[in-house]
Amino acid sequence: MGRDFYKILGLQRNATDKEIKRAYHQLALKWHPDKNPDNKEQAEAMFKDVSEAYAVLSDEKKRKVFDQFGEEGVKGEMPSGGGGGGFPFPGGAGGPGGATFQSFSMGDASKIFEQFFGSSDPFAGGATGATSGGGGPGIHRMFSMFGGGMPGMGGMGGMDDDGMPMGGMGGGMRGKPPDVTYAFACTLEEIATGTKKKFKVGRKLPDGSSDSKLFELDVLPGYKAGTKIRFENDAGVVTGYPGKSADMVFVMEEKPHPRFVRRESDLVYKARISLGEALLGTTINVQTLDGRALQVPVTGVSSEGRVVRVAGEGLPDRKTKQNGNLLVEIHIQMPTSLTDAQKSLVKQCGF
Repeated sequence: MGRDFYKILGLQRNATDKEIKRAYHQLALKWHPDKNPDNKEQAEAMFKDVSEAYAVLSDEKKRKVFDQFGEEGVKGEMPSGGGGGGFPFPGGAGGPGGATFQSFSMGDASKIFEQFFGSSDPFAGGATGATSGGGGPGIHRMFSMFGGGMPGMGGMGGMDDDGMPMGGMGGGMRGKPPDVTYAFACTLEEIATGTKKKFKVGRKLPDGSSDSKLFELDVLPGYKAGTKIRFENDAGVVTGYPGKSADMVFVMEEKPHPRFVRRESDLVYKARISLGEALLGTTINVQTLDGRALQVPVTGVSSEGRVVRVAGEGLPDRKTKQNGNLLVEIHIQMPTSLTDAQKSLVKQCGF
């Protein structure tokens, strides 16, 4: 029995085209051999399987054959004896090097990857970074568009709302080129006060030359993950749109924080207290994002999950122009055992 391409991509059999693209996007980046130098043999095997699964399931005709006959059907080995030699590689007769699914190779997998991401190395993305607000370069290419077609899908025409490729017309394309998009990460400290980031990105110009442009980003206080900073017509040309400059778009991500979790403009701080403190009250010391030592009194009896709200100690809210709240979430550390004397005291208290 052959492999289950749906399981390889972690999908149900009723997966949509968008879900198939998203699964390949995530798994191809995860298992790319260049990203797994210490586990290259397994990474190559997984990368090849993921690519082959995507090549079958992203093609409507081949997916129907797979759904009915499995991997053997796609490779022309159906029990009914229907044909031999396998389907040609998706995207054209014979595919890269005349390959069929019976001879799907790492070279074929790399070709799919390069077509999907527009580069054989999206981890570098042609960008280097320097920041004035800390945090290191922290920039990576999210996705890229290209002409000439996705395997089994025709040409590419842009990104959907989830940032995944959409089908379109192949060859030279008309209209506005798709955005060239990079992601960068900020700490909560940077988001609280605002910061500036500088990134140098390589690009191809409409006249055929290449250069590197320095982009200066203003991250305003309170920006949320997913906020886009756009530079119109500054990304250079992309394949399939000759002579037209694309927009450069930087998408902000948030770095995990050791003390806080962001919830819109609020900051959640998880405090662990003892059973005695939960019953008798206590004061919780919280170091704020700007380095202050904030003392939060917890009075009365606290139950697990209680939230103590401190107004104005959250992140700036760009809509209300006010700061959100600090939410101190109480978690009680129960004793693992009690002495006889402690048990006696608990009984005397009537618990």
